[in-house]
Amino acid sequence: MIIDVRSSSEFSDKHVEDALNIEHSDIANGAQQRNIEKDSAIYLYCGTGKRAEMARQSLLKAGYSNVTNLGGLQQALEFSSSQD
Repeated sequence: MIIDVRSSSEFSDKHVEDALNIEHSDIANGAQQRNIEKDSAIYLYCGTGKRAEMARQSLLKAGYSNVTNLGGLQQALEFSSSQD
């Protein structure tokens, strides 16, 4: 599961195909609302990786165990294309 933690306007400009958009400031609540399992593989990205890291830390504190910061949008796009 890939989650874009940028704002909805940034997300609408360009994002990884099939990515969810949950802003970094609401990541733990947003993941719970979407019933994301705590052991699911979660990949986060933002513009540069800073907000994704804040979101990763929030998810870890909330009990999620398999969370990866992909960095910025370009790295996330590369990661996504390598998974096809």
